[in-house]
Amino acid sequence: MYHCYLVPYIKKNGKIFVLIGKKLCYSSKDGFVHNNAGQWVFIGGGCNRSKIDNKLIKSAIREFVEETGNYVNINNTYLKKYNDFTVTFYRVSTTKEYNIYKKLNPNKKDKWKEIRNLKWVEIDYAIKLMDPKIKNNEPCDNKFEQSVHKYIRDWSSNGWVLKSELKNFKRFLEGRMRTRLSIKDYEYIREEIRRNLKRSENYGLMFDHMVKVFKKRAYTDWFYTQAKYLKKNIEKIDKDIQLSINTPSRVKISTKTKSPPKKSIRPKMKSPPKKSKSPPKKSKSPPKKPVRKFQVRRIAIKQSPEKKPNQSRFSQFKKPKSRRNNRW
Repeated sequence: MYHCYLVPYIKKNGKIFVLIGKKLCYSSKDGFVHNNAGQWVFIGGGCNRSKIDNKLIKSAIREFVEETGNYVNINNTYLKKYNDFTVTFYRVSTTKEYNIYKKLNPNKKDKWKEIRNLKWVEIDYAIKLMDPKIKNNEPCDNKFEQSVHKYIRDWSSNGWVLKSELKNFKRFLEGRMRTRLSIKDYEYIREEIRRNLKRSENYGLMFDHMVKVFKKRAYTDWFYTQAKYLKKNIEKIDKDIQLSINTPSRVKISTKTKSPPKKSIRPKMKSPPKKSKSPPKKSKSPPKKPVRKFQVRRIAIKQSPEKKPNQSRFSQFKKPKSRRNNRW
């Protein structure tokens, strides 16, 4: 699974400005802890792996629209692929669009909130802010412990059922107690934490576990590499976006030369005229030879003197005449 990010940028007085957003610590509906909770990030989200560049750009735009409520023109985009994530750089050309992206649009925004507010920042400040070695971009407004306490209170009052968080909490408790908890024991501990937050002995265990969850999802070097690449290759990105806009037929540009394919100079050869497909002629059969008819020859048979001349040889097989004929 990829993480697709959209990075809108604009040039003003020779300086590059980038749009970044402040993430919420956790969602108020189901209590899910967001990645980079409470930090300034580039806007994006998860998408399925795809070899088609068009789909990756569309998924980054979709995530941007869901989280901010502002729409993006697909023509002014440039895609950069990495192993674990993809970046879609978007060039903002008008001041009207620049002013629109300063605020969230609540009418078109999706029901799942992740971004608190937006602001335009200079590229050098964004690189310093998102450097993982220097912890300038602290999670949860530099009030890490207070946000974890608030999360546990909301968890107890709202009664969120978190499948992933509670499974991890169960493993955490089993590791501490060095025993395998049954479902009844685990439910008893969970309900005890919910009822008596301050008096419960297991509250400290829950707090330590949630600190690990927040810290695990806090720092990534993706945003740092995106901002650094944009600063170095800003002219190259602008040229590629301009080429894609100027080409009327939207020819696919090769990655090596970054220029449309050249047309062949050779004139096209005329193809030979196609022969009309006629049914095959029937071969003439050779003339038939006349069939010779056999001639029947009459052979005269000499009668012996013993037999009578009128008596034939089949006379013995003749039926006798009826008596009725003799009466007449």
